[in-house]
Amino acid sequence: MKNLTLLIIIGLCTSYHCAAQVATLLEKGKAHYDKNEYREALYYFNRLIRQDSMNALVYKMRGNCYMEFNQLDSAERDYFRVLKISNQFPEAYYNLANVYIHRKDNQKAEGFIRKFLTAEPNDADALFRLSSLLKARASDSSFYYLTRAYERDSLNPYFYATLAWEHFYRQNVPVAFRMAKASREKFGLTNELLPLEAYAAFSLGNFGHVLRVADTLLQRQPDEVGHHLLKTKATILNNTPRDKYVQDGFTFRLSEYSNDQKNIDSWITDPQHIYYYPKLLEKFKNTPMQMSLPEFLMVYYGFTSDERYSPYGMAASAILSAAKPQSAPEAMELYRSALETDPFHLQAYESLASVAMELKLQADFQKALTQYIGLMESILATGTGKSMDSAYFVVSPRHEYHVLAYLGLKSTMQSLLHDDDHSYDKLSTTGEDGKSVDVYFNIDKPWNSMSASLSDPKKKKKDSKDDKKKRKH
Repeated sequence: MKNLTLLIIIGLCTSYHCAAQVATLLEKGKAHYDKNEYREALYYFNRLIRQDSMNALVYKMRGNCYMEFNQLDSAERDYFRVLKISNQFPEAYYNLANVYIHRKDNQKAEGFIRKFLTAEPNDADALFRLSSLLKARASDSSFYYLTRAYERDSLNPYFYATLAWEHFYRQNVPVAFRMAKASREKFGLTNELLPLEAYAAFSLGNFGHVLRVADTLLQRQPDEVGHHLLKTKATILNNTPRDKYVQDGFTFRLSEYSNDQKNIDSWITDPQHIYYYPKLLEKFKNTPMQMSLPEFLMVYYGFTSDERYSPYGMAASAILSAAKPQSAPEAMELYRSALETDPFHLQAYESLASVAMELKLQADFQKALTQYIGLMESILATGTGKSMDSAYFVVSPRHEYHVLAYLGLKSTMQSLLHDDDHSYDKLSTTGEDGKSVDVYFNIDKPWNSMSASLSDPKKKKKDSKDDKKKRKH
């Protein structure tokens, strides 16, 4: 009897000692875990599990440590052990979803998030995570869960910003604009929706508001070209009377432009008309920041009446290709020299703006950028490019490729078309998404100019003499 009593006492002491040791290991492991010292925490959790292999909490924390070290297989095993041992830790489903997100297996990740939401239907983080997983294949469901996440945690700036942008992408622009404006008061210095406020205001045609927000953005990020582009476009459109264009989001159509080129030809050659080419050219050279979108188009169109006009602008291109500037200042002088020969050489303006930005010459940068953007946007405002009836107008076939680059398209094939006394280039292109699209350009002016030069005997004779001189050299 005494021996039995002694054995019980020894057993109780041993159990007490083990329990105390387990408690100490758990306390130490958790202390390191709470300080994000995961390697040290792992040491204690491994020792714990050797003594108590049925502790679900320890498996959960150890799985999280493995996740921090990107040991996905080990983390996955521990989370499954948690679920096998206990039903008190539904967050293991959430953590398993993270494992599969890291493996880019969104289908399994979605399944585990849904299991977690069965247990915790109002968890904002899980609702947001499910929204993200559904975005690519079920946009409406994604938006539903995003809205629910925001409703559960309206003070989360990330939820708020994501929802505001989603409204913008869904063309709920007034809602996006209101949310972006409200975020200034809601989040103060942490507000990250100023770009959205600017883009939404632009889409709504509130260009004065765009300019105010763009100035704030540029104070924060003076070298961000995107902010300069937005401000430049808003400046041009703020100079444009509302009755001169039709706006659809970020797309504009000039109401004055038509295929009746004889009518426009009379404007650009009439000294009394507001679109008289020589006067517009001076404004374009000196104060482009004061020009409207129709003025950019008409000065571009008016170049066809200039004696320097050449459908291909070969002289300026020759200047640019022959020289090899050794410094940024030399490059600036080169681009300016090319523009004296061809004041509408698009590549020269784009390059000039880039070099001016590199040299921190703000005035030169803003001027060149405005000239470039004004010309590009005015070309795009002549049509949609989707058919011959809505073809973009260009004064040089070379400009077609600048337009494509501006739109993020790459040409794969070109075709010349004639229809109803008009001439067109059809360029087959592919976009960044890999989709194919045909883009049409009206080339009446360059085509007619080339045809006239070929049929002019004097021009032929002059060209022949020039060719002979070239051959002698």
